[in-house]
Amino acid sequence: MDKQQTIYILSDNRDFIEPFCALVTRELGLSCTELQSKESLPDCGAALIISDKALESSGMPAITVNLPIRVNRLLTEIEGRLSDGALAGNELADIGNGLQLSLKNKLVRHKTSDVEAILTDKESQLLYIIAQAGNPGISRELLLKEVWSIDSALDTHTLETHIYRLRKKIRDSFDLEIIKAFEGGYRL
Repeated sequence: MDKQQTIYILSDNRDFIEPFCALVTRELGLSCTELQSKESLPDCGAALIISDKALESSGMPAITVNLPIRVNRLLTEIEGRLSDGALAGNELADIGNGLQLSLKNKLVRHKTSDVEAILTDKESQLLYIIAQAGNPGISRELLLKEVWSIDSALDTHTLETHIYRLRKKIRDSFDLEIIKAFEGGYRL
């Protein structure tokens, strides 16, 4: 990981910003900069934005945190995202099956052709999280929590609907079936 990367923090909660910046600097050796508002998001150079506000439309790699914060999990996610090509400056990250994902541009592209499929924000988040989970896959409950902040006890078909649409886009664009279901979750 490039130790010169910057984490940007956007929050009104002073009790969150100062200790979190100190932790990121101490544990990961990264620079931490506070943002005053969504409008002050940097045009370029941001490695990652950590916020307790929704930033879906920012077009920048972001992690939205909910209180209480699970610090070790958050630090692991930051390290993973910063070392991933899609978030560390190389816009495309390999996700397997000859496909590359760009979270910033919300698209999936085949490495050896110019074929690409435009994804929604939720579809690109889903594909990224499922790809990061690797072979064991990720549970339905964790996907609902990570992408929508929905408690798994809530009866919803949101995840299944988005997975269906994502599978269809990939199948129609690349003639590939890459998202596999297993009892209780999904994997590539």
